[in-house]
Amino acid sequence: KWFMNLKIGVKLTVAFVTLAILAGFVGGIGIINMKSIDKEYTILYRDYGIVMGKLGVLGMDFRDMRTATRRVFLDKTSDLRLKSYNKVVELDKKIDDDIKQIELSLVSEEGKVKFNGLKSKISSFMSTRERVFSLANSGRLDEAATLFQNEAEAKALEITGEITDLFMSKETLGNKRIVEVNDMSSSTMTMM
Repeated sequence: KWFMNLKIGVKLTVAFVTLAILAGFVGGIGIINMKSIDKEYTILYRDYGIVMGKLGVLGMDFRDMRTATRRVFLDKTSDLRLKSYNKVVELDKKIDDDIKQIELSLVSEEGKVKFNGLKSKISSFMSTRERVFSLANSGRLDEAATLFQNEAEAKALEITGEITDLFMSKETLGNKRIVEVNDMSSSTMTMM
């Protein structure tokens, strides 16, 4: 009853102040949620987007290294074989760098375990590859080709499959995270 007895100017002032406090409260919650959403999208980009790009680069570098390895025993002159070998050495450095960058950005234990398996397979491939180089350097090109085709190619296919699996795993987890962030974003927009 006391509110009814107030003058119209006071009633309007009270209503305006109440509305301003309510709007400030809703706006404050919205700002907090927007900061949280920004943080989540940053994590999403860092943990999934960048890593997926680096996995793609690793896959391309591995493919290029595999091709250069093949050239070592297919090239007929020792100069061309040396050029291909030097290309392999250059690509090995890039692959090592790719691996280090990816390792730094892995967050899940499952991803780390899968990536360690991939590293082990790459190491096994490189061991076989060194035997191919040894045969090629001693002039036994046919034996080098046979070893590469029988052993190294199977390992290379496994590595390519592992890279694809890691890529798909990251994509699946990233998409799941996107849905969570989008839900948070939608609820914030609805509230505001």
